[in-house]
Amino acid sequence: MCLASVAKPKFNKGKKVFLVSPSVAPQTLAVLQTRASGFGIELKIAESNSGLAQEIEALGEEKLMGALVQYPDVNGDIKDWESVAGKVKSAGGKLVVASDLLALTMLKPPGEWGADIVCGNTQRFGKSQLISSSRLTFRCTRRIWWTPRCLHLVY
Repeated sequence: MCLASVAKPKFNKGKKVFLVSPSVAPQTLAVLQTRASGFGIELKIAESNSGLAQEIEALGEEKLMGALVQYPDVNGDIKDWESVAGKVKSAGGKLVVASDLLALTMLKPPGEWGADIVCGNTQRFGKSQLISSSRLTFRCTRRIWWTPRCLHLVY
């Protein structure tokens, strides 16, 4: 969410709404709610995944900063987010995908259907949380953006 807002600040003036799919993990949603208030970002949870594209259109280019979807979602469902990615792009926002790294070995990579940022954790690969939580995460971006706290990977 924060990376989506700082990527190109001059293009994000006035854009303060970050739309979230209702099928993200509850712990992800809790972190977003905590962080959004500190950055002055309005967090809007979509009514349903099927109506996500319509809500993006309703927010429009003036308000939408970005959107977050989970792939696969909290229930294990694999949705086709390509149309949502297109709508977010046409509104000038960034699409963030919270993903499971092991699932991506079998699924179509989010970058192929238009995701700008992909993030997740790698704890399932056996690393202890005592090592460091920052070493158990991954973040990838479509374009190389210079920010001090971002891992720069290109699809």
